[in-house]
Amino acid sequence: MDEPPAPTTATAWQDAGIAAAYAAAPHTLERTVGYPAVFASLLVDRPGPATLLDYGCGPGEAARAAAHVFKTRVCAVDTSPAMLELARARPDPRIDYLQSHDGSLPFLPDASMDAAMCCFVFICVPSRDELDFICAEIHRVLRPGGRFAVLGSDPASIGQAGYDGWHTEPGPYLDGAPVHSRLRGPDGAWQDITDTFWSTATHRDVLADAGFRRVRTRILTSHGPHPATGGLLLVTGDKRSSPHRPLPMDLGGAVSDSESRRSWDGMRRA
Repeated sequence: MDEPPAPTTATAWQDAGIAAAYAAAPHTLERTVGYPAVFASLLVDRPGPATLLDYGCGPGEAARAAAHVFKTRVCAVDTSPAMLELARARPDPRIDYLQSHDGSLPFLPDASMDAAMCCFVFICVPSRDELDFICAEIHRVLRPGGRFAVLGSDPASIGQAGYDGWHTEPGPYLDGAPVHSRLRGPDGAWQDITDTFWSTATHRDVLADAGFRRVRTRILTSHGPHPATGGLLLVTGDKRSSPHRPLPMDLGGAVSDSESRRSWDGMRRA
């Protein structure tokens, strides 16, 4: 496994105030349009994936929805203890919340997940090297034939359209440029957010460079009685099918977090 790249400056999602502000935002477009589209894209084989990775789970909303829709086991991972604390406050017996200390997934064996999703994570990642590392890790833990779905804001809408509770500096933006926004928290205080702009082409390239095949992009919009002014981007890719299943990686001494010492297979047998 490659070493994770050194993190660069971005919003400290470990901050409890920022995590609370994000969890309290309405997320209307994600709930009504984004998450249903992600789940439909992952329904490659009925009745759906038996094991699902939610990378960058945040406060756990997408993980809870997926567990309900698919009636499946979800491994929900985040680097932020504050986000995981919010997620664990609403427990679901089908979901295991685990912390990644550097973006890697040492507690997951190779080819152990049927599917993976990553919702509103790419915009939080400040370097292309980190994006490459994340996608390589997700590719490693997916079984052959498994699908990966990435959901985020439509790059053409960032800085040009309004999203629930967010006030973003007008664009347009260049690839890799910082995106400055403000988000109102549940206490009424504004939180300053610094994200990173990644084009649709970069989304495609990152998945393709990690080894995903049949990479597809789709713009999602709302056409209901109160349509959002911005759209969402859905990117999907499949891991190449193989007649041979890779052997699980050696987990000995891989992580220090006590709850992450158990492998995913061990959790499923528990």
